[in-house]
Amino acid sequence: MTIRSILSRTLAIILFSFVFTESVATKWPTTESEFAMLPPYCKARQGRQYGLKMSEAEIQKWKRALGPGFNNVHHFCAGLNTLYILNKKVNGAGKAELGGVLKEFEYTQTHSSKNFPLQPRISVEKGKLLLRLNRIGEAISEFQQAMKLKPSYTSSYAALSDYYVKIGLLDKAESILKEGLKYSPNSKKLKRRLKKLQ
Repeated sequence: MTIRSILSRTLAIILFSFVFTESVATKWPTTESEFAMLPPYCKARQGRQYGLKMSEAEIQKWKRALGPGFNNVHHFCAGLNTLYILNKKVNGAGKAELGGVLKEFEYTQTHSSKNFPLQPRISVEKGKLLLRLNRIGEAISEFQQAMKLKPSYTSSYAALSDYYVKIGLLDKAESILKEGLKYSPNSKKLKRRLKKLQ
């Protein structure tokens, strides 16, 4: 084999790897319209990097609100952005693509303290994703983790009750909603779901 043929083959392998990786890679938000679909802390964390206008006051506000976890929140944002893109795909998202999103959620989760204010939300989003991947036990654990971290966070009860309704375990769904209402008695989200079951 000549050096030229070795280089050609190496280049082909690298290009193939890049194309394959890109097809399942996380899609980082880079435009104003993408950031508009995401929570405001996403643009505060990364907007300037892509030339978008973001006041220093707004950045500092989110740094104070999220604490040290602000430094890792862009991984969660990238996961959310990728999910929005995948949900628009005609053929839906593949396991490898959803797995890439899961890694971004887990990165933020594991690289931030348990006191990070977004931990409950990350657990709920991760739980929903695990349901899509048919990893039911792990999904339920994530919803329960969110409840433990912040008992008043209604999205965790709503997500778990929705799953129980879907599989026909209506008593369990009702029980979860009633549990959530103990901590958030005025939650319209939980009351609406409970009313449908009664």
